[in-house]
Formats: sequence, structure tokens, C-alpha cells
Amino acid sequence: MAGLVSDRRALFQRGDILGHGFLQRFKCISEDSVFFYGREGEPVPPFACKFSPSGLHGNLLVTADEDGSIKLLNSQKPAQHSLIKEWKGHKNAIFDFAFSGSTHLVTGSGDSKLVQWDINDCTALRRFKGHTGSVKSVDIDESNPCVVVSGGRGGNILIWDTRCSSSKDGFTVPISKVPNAHLDNSEIKLSNSSSRRKSIVSMKQVAVTSVLFHRDHYVASSGAADSCIKLWDVRGRTTTPTPSHTFMYGSHGITSLLSDPYQSLLYAASTDNKIYVYDSVTLKNVPIDVFTGHKNQSYYIKTALSVCGRFLLSGSTHKNAVIWDTQKPRSPPTLLVGHDTEVTAVAWCPSQLDKIVTCSDSCDLRIWRTNEVKERGREEVIGYAERSTEKQEPPVLRPIENTSIGNDAIRSGATTPDKVLIKKRKNSVTSPEMKSKKIKVNKDTTPLSQRTINSFFNKS
Repeated sequence: MAGLVSDRRALFQRGDILGHGFLQRFKCISEDSVFFYGREGEPVPPFACKFSPSGLHGNLLVTADEDGSIKLLNSQKPAQHSLIKEWKGHKNAIFDFAFSGSTHLVTGSGDSKLVQWDINDCTALRRFKGHTGSVKSVDIDESNPCVVVSGGRGGNILIWDTRCSSSKDGFTVPISKVPNAHLDNSEIKLSNSSSRRKSIVSMKQVAVTSVLFHRDHYVASSGAADSCIKLWDVRGRTTTPTPSHTFMYGSHGITSLLSDPYQSLLYAASTDNKIYVYDSVTLKNVPIDVFTGHKNQSYYIKTALSVCGRFLLSGSTHKNAVIWDTQKPRSPPTLLVGHDTEVTAVAWCPSQLDKIVTCSDSCDLRIWRTNEVKERGREEVIGYAERSTEKQEPPVLRPIENTSIGNDAIRSGATTPDKVLIKKRKNSVTSPEMKSKKIKVNKDTTPLSQRTINSFFNKS
């Protein structure tokens, strides 16, 4: 661990030297752009992309898509020639996955199941059952890789242990559960009783959008309907779990939750087009900073940090990926320009500060690098970085009144944001293939029509 921290500090210092000039050297050439297709030629959008912490010395890239397929890519090669292997992991979309060491990963799917895979031979080691809807987020405890956490549309957070034996039907069941983790009790109805008039609280399930292990024995979670971030102590197995702390700010849903490398900060990407930063050491309820300059109106948009924690990367509804220098939050962000539609999943290489991956709703994946394009024509550069002209105003952050800890911290009045639009996703079909050349996507078949947040979380 000491060596890892030392490496991160070295990368942080390198980023400090490079700064915005370094960010503006990112580019994408045609060979580093690849589209995903199904067997019948239909476009298939990737929903998640992440670098393995150690595979190929941090250069192994894994993607998961709408059809439930998993791909392993060698990012040291141009994207069009990077495919190592692929296999069908689920019969429905894979929304998220997490690594367990260098050879195992756990996927979460719209079929409400999780699967642990050995990526060497593409075999399923274990299957998990317990969710009542699509699994939207998965994470694994770095200090104990046998422990998995997941959250999803059903509103529950489940804790799993891969050391536990499977049940009679062959599935692993959760060892702990946080039911209705982000319950919305905003609707209060009155009913008549023969003896007295009493109030009945109508509580509505709220989908869990993100879960992650944060600090010792804690899980951080976010919901779709409000800006609450809850910290849960997962060591106990109580029948009525209560969050150890709740961060509350604003009234919009959170699409992505991220921790810095030192487990001291939480980055929450909100549907109000802001990314809030919380101090999880002091537990101050008011965000310590806010990043703006992108559009976030989709629950498919994700965020990532450089391994040193210096640079923050996000997808965006406005077709560009966006990078902020976390040490200069008031400086204009850098835009990665070149995608045709909404940028969704993003990843930053853990071993190379100068390598970024972005995915878009046009069903393509791009690798961005800062190395010079030698002996190539200008037409081969299909994506470039530029500094945003949007002025970054200092945030006005005020404490929320009547803030409390525990279940009472669920704010009344928090409802699903009406204006958040979600792309319509097609039904799962056969395993997609990766084609090695860039072609124009038929917009009549590309899943670009819009739905409300409920259509996203009601996908089965």
C-alpha cells in the first residue's frame, strides 16, 4: 500500500507540472475509435468501461454493453485492433461491474443477477440472486475482495460474501441487506378510522444509483430522486439499518458517486449539471466545492478520476467529455470534442496519466492519448481537446436547514426530477461483435429516443 500511495503522489506531482497544457494535448485518431455492433449489425451501446487495476500493467480495458456482453481490450494497441476476447455474460444489459484482483470481476445486470467471472477463461465462478430489479451499481472491498456490495432499481443495497456456500438453487444469497436505502416519504395521506383520525405515510421506493466502499467498513450510496449521500456501516446485521451519516444538498438525483484515492473525498455527479465534493473526514454537510461546465441529464453519464486524484473526468449530455483540474476548481474545464451524441461511460488509465477512454450513445468507444501523431494527415484526428470558454463562478454553498443523521435525514419533498430524460434502450439480442472500421451509424436504428427516469429504472 505504501508503494501505491508513493506512485499516486508521484503522478499527482507530474499532473501538477503538466496542468492544463497537458490536458489540451489529448486527441483521438481514427484508429482509436471503434463501434460496437450485434450479430445482425445493430448498434450496441457500451454502458460501462473500466481499466483493470493490474491487468496488462494497468492497460487492460474491460467494457460491458446493453446486450450483456463483456469485452477485454489491450489499450496499448489502437482501439480497432485491441480486442483480446469477448463473451456473453448476461441475457440482459450489464450496467456496472467491479474488479476483484487481476483475474476476477463481478457484473451487475438488468436481469437482477450478479455474476463473478474468471476473465482468463471467461467462466462464471458464482452467481448471485437477491435483487428485485435491475442491478445498477457494483463495488468490491479493496481490503477484503471477498465482500461485494450492489444496489439497484428495487431500492435495496445488498452485501455479498464470495466465501459463503451457494444455496440449493446454485445462487449465492446476500449476507446483509439495507432495504429501501433511499426511501422517499414525501407523500403524506390522511385516512379516517372509526376510533380516530390518523396519518399514514406513503413511502415510495427510490432506486439506488451508486454504491461504493469508502473508508473502513463503510458503504456510500446515492439515490435517483434526491441529492442524499448516505454512509452505512456494513459490519453489523441489524433488521433496521440506519445510516451513520447523511450528506444532503440540493434536490436533484445523483447519477454517479466517486471516491478520491485517499478515501477522504466523495464526488457526487448531480442531475442539476454540477458535481459536488464532500469531505468524508470532517463530515461537513455542505459541499466543500462544486464543479460546473457540463450537462448531466441522463443516468447513464458517469465520472472517473485520474489515479493521482488530480483530474476529474465526466461524460456529458452535450456530446463532450469534460476534465477539471481539482486543484484549480475555478479554472475553465477542458473539453474532449468529437463525439456525435451524449458521452456516457468514461475511464482513466491507472498506469498512464496520458490515456483516457470515453463511450457514447452512438455506440462507440474512443481512446484519447497525448502522444504526438507522427506522419499522419490531419484527417485522421477525429477528436481533440480544447479549453472551455465558460466562466466558472465561485459556488454559493449554504447549510441545509433541519439537517439530521439517520433515517430522519431523508428529506421530505424529494421527488423524481421531471426534466431528467433517459435514452430509450432496445431489447437484448445476441452477443455483439466489434467491427474494426468506423462506419456511419444509422440514426434510425441507434437508440436515441428519450424516456423519463422511470423508464430507465423500470428496465427489466
